[in-house]
Amino acid sequence: MHFQLKKKMMNYNLVILNLKMLILSIYTGSFKLQNINLLIAKQYFKCFCWSKWSWKKYNC
Repeated sequence: MHFQLKKKMMNYNLVILNLKMLILSIYTGSFKLQNINLLIAKQYFKCFCWSKWSWKKYNC
């Protein structure tokens, strides 16, 4: 369980990092970068949301 929680926090930190990059890319007007980060952020949000309901679906 401790390992799962650590993994959860690691993925959460990646979401935060990607959101920061997304905001930065919007400000710099680099839409290619923005789209890449949006895809990454969506992927991690999917994992993060699933983690609330099921531990099994957390592995992505």
